[in-house]
Amino acid sequence: MPIYKSEKEAIRQHIDYEYDTDLEGKYQVGGHALFLYRALKDVITPNSVVLDIGCNSGAIGRLLMADKNVICYGIDVAPEMARRAALKGIFVRIGKAEHLPWPDNNFDATILMEILEHVYDPEMVFNEAVRVTKEGGIVTGSVPHPRGEAGAKGFRRHKYHARVFDKASLKQLLKTKLRKIEIKSIYTDPDLTALPNWLFFYGRKGG
Repeated sequence: MPIYKSEKEAIRQHIDYEYDTDLEGKYQVGGHALFLYRALKDVITPNSVVLDIGCNSGAIGRLLMADKNVICYGIDVAPEMARRAALKGIFVRIGKAEHLPWPDNNFDATILMEILEHVYDPEMVFNEAVRVTKEGGIVTGSVPHPRGEAGAKGFRRHKYHARVFDKASLKQLLKTKLRKIEIKSIYTDPDLTALPNWLFFYGRKGG
């Protein structure tokens, strides 16, 4: 069951959540999510137009703009997160991932980094991400590994998550809309638990 009693509570937790602040070093050299960002960067085409769903304070968009010269759009449910992202040059909207305010076939790539485990209806969010992605474009992102950073000390470590994906359940969701799907485990380096931290995924829209 989702852990939040109301949308207001979800937004408050979203702002308070450590990784949703401007402490962006987690994606840079020495940061614990560096290898996750590198996996993402490898599948983003230079000079493309991307959408970061649940963009938080804009850390990923800022890095992709610098590294890949992309044009980055974003959406976040928390107005304060959207404000911070806009200051980084992201074209950001305040809104819900379940109802994206863009037309069909609009983006070269759509990013779902660490969001599907939080939302009430991950299938609806995923379908919206695919809808706004161009034919042949990519949908990519990540979820926490069931035994990784959030769960290495037991299932209760997933206290901020509405659900936990494993590789099988994630693939089941992705294959409804995408082709050429890849799912791989990403580790923190050094990883003291010797367990993967995330499941990173990638697929192309189209038949």
